[in-house]
Amino acid sequence: FQTRKNLTIKANTFVTKILINDKVATGIDFVSPEDTGTVTARKEVIVCGGPINSPTLLMLSGIGPKEHLQEKEIECIQDLPVGENLQDQVVVPLAFSTKKPEYTSDTNLYAFVKFITGIFHYYLSSKGFLYSPFVEAVALECAEEETEPSLQYLSTSRNFADCHVSHSESEEVQVPHPGISLVPVLLNPKSVGNVRLQSKDPFMWPETDPNFLDHSDDQTTLVHGVMRCYEMSQTEAFSSVVKEFVTETPLEDGEEKSLEYWTDYVVNNAHCANHQVRT
Repeated sequence: FQTRKNLTIKANTFVTKILINDKVATGIDFVSPEDTGTVTARKEVIVCGGPINSPTLLMLSGIGPKEHLQEKEIECIQDLPVGENLQDQVVVPLAFSTKKPEYTSDTNLYAFVKFITGIFHYYLSSKGFLYSPFVEAVALECAEEETEPSLQYLSTSRNFADCHVSHSESEEVQVPHPGISLVPVLLNPKSVGNVRLQSKDPFMWPETDPNFLDHSDDQTTLVHGVMRCYEMSQTEAFSSVVKEFVTETPLEDGEEKSLEYWTDYVVNNAHCANHQVRT
């Protein structure tokens, strides 16, 4: 790309502000390890920082909710609902230990020799555990009277619950539990959150409030999803693979159909899918 005379790409460069004159974007201020400066635009400025960085940059530049900008001592150039309507798909992994170690990729990823061996197998012979997809099966489900799927189910060869958290609050490394996962994904959330500035300092990460499960329909759909995943884990097809359900709150006899148990499980184990949109 750099051979093109009309294109300059600057790596490791942080845009701190959009320059605006008479409500027209005229350029940007930037900071990089090599230099700090301003780039002016002859026609337009295209903001494509994604659902977190784009609204952050717009608000730092004076485009956003007037009251919020005033709280952060930023002059409001245009009062707009920037950062509102944040939505993200939600996942609730159910992890299971396996009857044989080869049924999970975790035993290879967490063992140095096996991992290095896997790299050689991958590059030299196109086989081995690294040649298997992280998600091995996908299914979609429509609720009654729905025309589009509301849930996606993922079957993975890893303990997806441990993939999300590598350290405890005390910063001690947690020992992961090798396993597989069945994961319901809420495809069309109704809960709405927002992105807000912590300060007018462009290098301070913004506050994101996904507001997960605020809408009761989201919780109801995910409870249905985790119950369906647990039912699948108890089928004959999984009987040779699944050893036991791995959770901090073990199931008591008869609780596999308890709405109370699975509602608590969803509330305590919901994760973002990092598919943020709409800000």
